[in-house]
Amino acid sequence: MWEIKESKIEGHGVFATQTIKKGWVIGQAYDIMPGKMNGLSIAGEITMLGAMHNHSFEPTAKPEVYLDQIFFEAIRTINKGEEITCDYTEYCDFANIEKPSKSWYSCS
Repeated sequence: MWEIKESKIEGHGVFATQTIKKGWVIGQAYDIMPGKMNGLSIAGEITMLGAMHNHSFEPTAKPEVYLDQIFFEAIRTINKGEEITCDYTEYCDFANIEKPSKSWYSCS
């Protein structure tokens, strides 16, 4: 469904190898650890999908929590060859998942 390739956004990214329809689950990105750190959830094991996706303020996917795991779900149809991105501001409830630089946007 996806592969890692060079990205125009930054370094390498995750790209669709087939058309991914809106609402489809793309794959698991992170496990969520039990407990909290400073009131925030803690991400545990990270998959290649979680490690390699890039940020966009106009993302193609969003993180969704299912049973203590974070999966990416397509928020619109993603065409074959298109980069799969998430808005990093969606991770404001996690202590240890990358956030946008303050020059991009500030998590509230």
